[in-house]
Amino acid sequence: MVDNLPKAQLSKNEFETTAEYNLRVKQEEIKFQERLQIAELNFLNRYFGFQNVEMTYNADNEIFDVTINKNITFKIKVPREIAQNFKIATKNFIIVFDKNKKIVSISTQFRGTKYFGELFNEDFYHTVQTELILDLNKIMD
Repeated sequence: MVDNLPKAQLSKNEFETTAEYNLRVKQEEIKFQERLQIAELNFLNRYFGFQNVEMTYNADNEIFDVTINKNITFKIKVPREIAQNFKIATKNFIIVFDKNKKIVSISTQFRGTKYFGELFNEDFYHTVQTELILDLNKIMD
């Protein structure tokens, strides 16, 4: 990951020893990794802070086709007798990611019952990487 650090931080100063230089590069790498992790978390929080949820119900199968922010699609089974109220009341979903930023689960709560999404693209993160790269470029400057 040293290749991602700004060149000025990788240049050895003529007045520093090799050991000092190696220590400084290692410290910069740690700082960079911390900034990268914060940027990724901020990106995900901002991206899902407001969810644009679109739902279409199939009454024959009692399943909603759900799209969040035009990137995440999945299905969620909801009994027909509550489907209309579910659609009106549901404004966001809880999306859980693993350490590799893959979706582990999608759920929401309605009238005391937790409903889980199915058939979602767990690798959604790669579809929004362009937006993240723009954010990461800001921390590199």
